[in-house]
Amino acid sequence: MSYGLTATINELITEVREELDEPLDTATNFWDDAYLLSRLNRGFRQVWQTARETKENWFVRVLRSDDDPLTIYGRVYDPSALRLTAGALELVLPPDFHEARSIEALPATDASVAQIQFDWMDLSTEVFRDNRRVSSGVNAAYYSVDVRWGDGGPRLMLSPAVGDEAASTDLTLTYAYGPKEYQAGESLENSGFSRVMLDAAVAYATVEARRKENVSTSLQIALEAWNEKIGLVTRSSGPRQSQEPEIVEGYLEGDI
Repeated sequence: MSYGLTATINELITEVREELDEPLDTATNFWDDAYLLSRLNRGFRQVWQTARETKENWFVRVLRSDDDPLTIYGRVYDPSALRLTAGALELVLPPDFHEARSIEALPATDASVAQIQFDWMDLSTEVFRDNRRVSSGVNAAYYSVDVRWGDGGPRLMLSPAVGDEAASTDLTLTYAYGPKEYQAGESLENSGFSRVMLDAAVAYATVEARRKENVSTSLQIALEAWNEKIGLVTRSSGPRQSQEPEIVEGYLEGDI
């Protein structure tokens, strides 16, 4: 499995054209590059979903609230939005946020770790709602959290509000990120897609192109290739890393 990817969108479009046996010729092409790019992006989303359903740690990023700003989905995101501030009831999550894997307090400059814990709880529960009414002057060490999706992007809801003692605490967020909408000429480096996944995305774009062509024999061949490639994505996406379990000789022998 390859991780140091250097493939570009243009190279993948060329691969799709090779599958379609139609080299680029803007004067005569049945499928233009813009169409193939849109189908590649659909393919990325299909492949991303398949890989995520294996429940392995694909497409995972770690952000610290003291990291430098970065561009996500074409917009600048400042990770300092994850820092706890007095009275805060929500934190701004990265725009590509899909699922949290963990959220923890960062060690302070003196290497001490803030005694703050986060527990996931449905924001509609009575406990979550009641605690959000607590004054921010109460210095809680335990916060219930949940994600709100809506206008402005994803937000991490906090219950109760952040107290003065917890203010300015830096956090580290480990999360699964969603696929971006790629543009012509962009690189797939650091996309999270393996070469096997890119092969499947090319196969998906080919199927979509054959559907537009509407020739049953060609479409059937493309569908068979897609099923083969997406099956390989599932088989190659795991298993999760593990170690041998420890076995204690004699444990519970008297109860058996």
